[in-house]
Amino acid sequence: MDDFPSGRASFDPPPEAAERVWRQVVDLLRDERERTAGRDVSAPVDVDGLRAAVGAYDFARPVAAREAVDGVAELLRAATVHTTHPRYFGLFNPAPTLMGVVGETLAAAFNPQLAAWSHAPAAAEIEAHLLRFLGGRLGHPPERVAGSFTSGGAEANLTAVLLALTRTWPEYGEKGCARCPAVRSCTRRPRATWPG
Repeated sequence: MDDFPSGRASFDPPPEAAERVWRQVVDLLRDERERTAGRDVSAPVDVDGLRAAVGAYDFARPVAAREAVDGVAELLRAATVHTTHPRYFGLFNPAPTLMGVVGETLAAAFNPQLAAWSHAPAAAEIEAHLLRFLGGRLGHPPERVAGSFTSGGAEANLTAVLLALTRTWPEYGEKGCARCPAVRSCTRRPRATWPG
C-alpha cells in the first residue's frame, strides 16, 4: 500500500512513508547493479514509444510514489547507455561509484547554493580542497590552484542577461549580438538605456 502523501504534504512526508521510498530506491539500485551485466549496453530507442511513456505523466493526477520511482527507473533502464555495464568502454562517461551516488544524493538533499561562498561555505571549501589536491597531482603548487567545478550561479546570470536582451530587442534572439542592428547601435552610444 502506497500512503505517500501528495501535493504540499509530499514535501515533508511522514518518516515511515519516506523510509519506504528510500528502501524501494535502495532495493532498485541493488537490483540494477546485479542485473546490468545481463542487459545490452544500449538498445535501440523507439522514440514515439518513449515520448508516449513520458507523456503518460500528464500532471492531471498525482502518481503514487512507488509507481513514479518504478516508472522512471524503467524508462532509464530501457533508454540509457548503461555506463555501469561491464562491456561499456566509454572514454568520457565513467561508471558511477557507490560513493559518487551517495555524494550526489547528499548534494541533492542539502542543495548548497553556490552563487555566493557565504551561502555554502562547506560545499565551496570541499570543492576548493579537491581542486587543490587535483592541481597538486598535476604538478601545480596547491597555493596557486584556483577555480571551480561549479559556476557560482553564472548560468542564471547569463540567462537573465540573454532574456533581457531578447525581450528588449527581439532580433537579438534570432540573429545574435553581431547581426542585430538595435544592439549594435546601442553599443555605440556612450550609455545604453534600457526601456522601462
